[in-house]
Amino acid sequence: MGSFLRCVVPVAVFLMTSKPGSSSTGDLGFRGEPTAIEQFGTIRENLRQTHAAKDAAAYLRNAITFRDFLNGSPTSILQLMLAQLFAGENDEVLQSFEQYVRMGQSNEETLSSKQFDPLRAQPRYSALHVAMVANDI
Repeated sequence: MGSFLRCVVPVAVFLMTSKPGSSSTGDLGFRGEPTAIEQFGTIRENLRQTHAAKDAAAYLRNAITFRDFLNGSPTSILQLMLAQLFAGENDEVLQSFEQYVRMGQSNEETLSSKQFDPLRAQPRYSALHVAMVANDI
């Protein structure tokens, strides 16, 4: 009987504390806040809109939010680098690129795209690029 109660009690507590009509797959999270998936979608949409509007400052702010939301994942660092380039933040983009490389990441295809031309023009790029390529070995 003890193991049965250990299974039933958490479910009962969940049901008593959840909002009526809500579900684990509903529109809002447990306390009426947006779910992580919804937050992710909102951040991505904000990135798209601010880039399309050519609002470099807002695009950069949203890229920082995206990086923070994804806990500095490699993908979020690449997104931040694009926003930094878009905003003309050349020193910051090199710092982000260095962080990306220190994470053991490499993405030659992405970094060879036209959007990264200003990064490749930076004097420190070559040394960081060599380190990035070494990550593939």
